[in-house]
Amino acid sequence: MQRLADHGNGIGLVIARTDTRAFFDSVWRRADAVLFLRGRLTFHHVSGKISDTGCTAPNVLVAYGTANVEVLRGLEDIGKFIKLRAQPAPLMDAGYLADVKALEDFVKDCGHGQVVQNGCPQCERKIGHKLEDDS
Repeated sequence: MQRLADHGNGIGLVIARTDTRAFFDSVWRRADAVLFLRGRLTFHHVSGKISDTGCTAPNVLVAYGTANVEVLRGLEDIGKFIKLRAQPAPLMDAGYLADVKALEDFVKDCGHGQVVQNGCPQCERKIGHKLEDDS
């Protein structure tokens, strides 16, 4: 998905593991729209017979680029369409890169290695605050 996100034009079919780092990085932060498919995918043998095994997890189509958003919008009868952006995002989102840098600096400076809701539950610091006394 990262390569498709970098390319910025296409539709990918992936397992809808929406809580994973890869899904956050490639889909939630960069995709233009998603279509969560109703039901599970089934597989067919070349003879046309339905396989005894199918996909055991939900699937989602992920669109990058304006034309591909419209393709997914046209498939709303097979799932739930969600437009993620008003306009396609630039390939390098400066705000996202700044967020990643702030988080990396926070975890390195804090030393506890835990971040919950933009802060550390052990020392109660928030991202953006320095370890040194601010006064």
